[in-house]
Order: sequence, then C-alpha cells, then structure tokens
Amino acid sequence: VEALFTAGGYEIVPTARRLIAGARVARFGCRLQPTDLTDRAAVKELVKGAEAVVHCAFGGAADHEQLIPALLEESAAAGVRCFIHISTTEAYESQQGTLDEDSPLQSSGNEYGAVKARIDAQVRSYADKFPNLVILRPGIIYGPLSDSWTVTPIKRLLQGWSPDLSTMQGIGGFVHIADVCRTILLLLSRPVSGLRVYNLVGPEVVTWANYFEMLRKALQIAASAQKTGVSEKAKLGVVRLLLKKLPTGFRRKITNLVTSVPAGGRMVAGWRRLHLVELMSADKVLYARTVRYSNARLIQDGLAPRVNLTEGIQQSATWARQVGLV
Repeated sequence: VEALFTAGGYEIVPTARRLIAGARVARFGCRLQPTDLTDRAAVKELVKGAEAVVHCAFGGAADHEQLIPALLEESAAAGVRCFIHISTTEAYESQQGTLDEDSPLQSSGNEYGAVKARIDAQVRSYADKFPNLVILRPGIIYGPLSDSWTVTPIKRLLQGWSPDLSTMQGIGGFVHIADVCRTILLLLSRPVSGLRVYNLVGPEVVTWANYFEMLRKALQIAASAQKTGVSEKAKLGVVRLLLKKLPTGFRRKITNLVTSVPAGGRMVAGWRRLHLVELMSADKVLYARTVRYSNARLIQDGLAPRVNLTEGIQQSATWARQVGLV
C-alpha cells in the first residue's frame, strides 16, 4: 500500500478481514474498507469500479481455499482488468533441483505450501475471465517489517543465537520487499496480456549461512560462543510439544497466569530465549535444502529484481536501528 501511494496515480482501497494494521496506512489518506470474503455482498461492493485487484492474503489458512472463488468471481463480474495474486515458491511439489514456473505444484495435504498450491491452481483456472491475470511466487521475502526473515533472525542474534553455518548451506531464494513492491507496480503500469506466472527471487544465489552471517555483521553483533545444554534442549522439546497441543487461547491464559509472578516471568523469559536460539526441525530442513527457483521469465519480461543482498541487508540493519529493534 505504501509503495502504491508513493508511486502516485492510484486510488488505493486497502482491505482485510480485520484492518489490524490499518493505522499504518491510514496516514496516507487511503479509504480503508474491511471486508470479510464470506460476505458475498461485501466482496461485490469492494471490487465495484476497480481496475485492478492485488490479492496478498497472508498465510495458508484452509478457509482461504473456500473464500478465493468469491473474490475471483466478483472481480471478473465487476470488469476488473488486472488481477494479481501473491502465491509462494513453497507451492512446488518438489523442493530439489532448479524449478521454473511450469514445475508441478503440490495438490494434497494441509501444510502451508499445499494450501497455497491449491489456491494458486484456483486462480489460474480463472485465466479466461480477466484480460490480465498474474501469479507471483516469491521466495524468501526479507527487509523492513519482514517478521519471519528479518525481525525474528535479528531477535535470535541479539539473544546469543550462534547459527551452525555448516548445516545452513541450502539456497535461500531471497527477494527484498522493495523488489516485490516494484514488480507489482510495474505489472500495474504495464499489464501483460493473458495469464503470466513468475517466480519472484532476487538476482543472487545465496546460502542461508551467508545471509545470517551478513546480517550479523551489518548489525555489528558479536558472534556468540554460547551453547544450549542437553538438558535445556530436552526441556524445551517438552515445552514445545505441550504448546503445540494446547489451543492458542488457553496457551495465552496459562502464560499470563505464570508471568503474573516474578519467578514465573523469569522462567517464561528463559523459555522464550531458548525458543529463539534453538531452531525448530522445520527450520533445519529449510536451511539445508539446495533448491533453486528460475527467474528467467521475470528477467525476460523486464521485471528483474534490482536489490542485491548486501544492499538489502544494510537497509534491514538501518531500519532495525531506526525502530529500536537493535
């Protein structure tokens, strides 16, 4: 939203089921319009008169599969000319070798990648309903405000996390948030005809080890020699297992109850630190895989990302200092 506003020339109508982050974009004078996709009449009103729709629904919640058809159908009926859907490279069935946009997608399962793959397929099935239909499959989106790939790694490093670089030789498929925004702007300003699908990854092939080490140095955080003991790891595993099984609301109640006393607060703070510095099993798998995503089609169509990793990480470090994260 901020990138579109800065570019100018657009009437922007941000929407979500609940506009939790609405205050940040409201300062631009945008007309905020909260919309629940289960409300067909509200969706119809949302897209009325729209030239373009950029669908950036976050996460892989299963209800997205049931709700996306309403947005697609009402957008087509309203005469929307350009529909841009943000998918993910996690949608691919295989995560090995070099994958282009024609590589098979997942089709079954409830994992994030599988849900996003099925939504991706739903969107592609509407190709004949729009003059311009674009699916972007970004890799690892990093940069300011990126919680998973910038904020959390910074918090980990500040807590004494010492990445085992020998186990992080996998390829990241990084793309800076500025390049994601720029690509969307280009697609809106010079829409392609028909259906186009793009892997959206940056200009460099970079390992996770390189990324974390460059981020640490940019932030001027000393390398930590601190190691987690075997007993602490075992306790952390039990805590994670329990938290995984408990409903979110109940977990919060228990946490609030325990932290209401000083000793409990110290204990929870210790667990939170351990949770940051000790990676989950899924993280370890991600950091080891060597898959590459071809961005040849993106380059061919004049949409090549511009922000290299050195520049992007420096921007992340500067932002982290500005907002007091470091």
